[in-house]
Amino acid sequence: MTGDLRSAGVVQVVYVGCGVASFSAYLLPLDIQTMSFAPKDGRENQIQFSLERGIGAMTAAITTKQLPYPSSSFEMVHCSRCCVDWHENDGILLKEVNRLLRDNGYLSIQLHVFIERIKIIH
Repeated sequence: MTGDLRSAGVVQVVYVGCGVASFSAYLLPLDIQTMSFAPKDGRENQIQFSLERGIGAMTAAITTKQLPYPSSSFEMVHCSRCCVDWHENDGILLKEVNRLLRDNGYLSIQLHVFIERIKIIH
């Protein structure tokens, strides 16, 4: 996968809802730079852990402000195990992703799969 990212021209990635930034840590030795960010909802400890690992990370309230990057700054926006409501506030999060992505950039979203356990009564 990583060779594919580099050959696709991906060198800068925004990692949304980063947790402990494991995806960023995976990309670091491949010379793919990442900026991990999490919403301001009590994940500050996870951001601190990311920073201690040498991974760029920040908390951000992108529903009210733009991220502090110019338009077309990233080739990929990645959201792993993503619980982000992309349609919230008239799609402001999708609009921000669109602003950050370069032409022909990638939006990679991995969703949680919730399995409902059903009790079968015989």
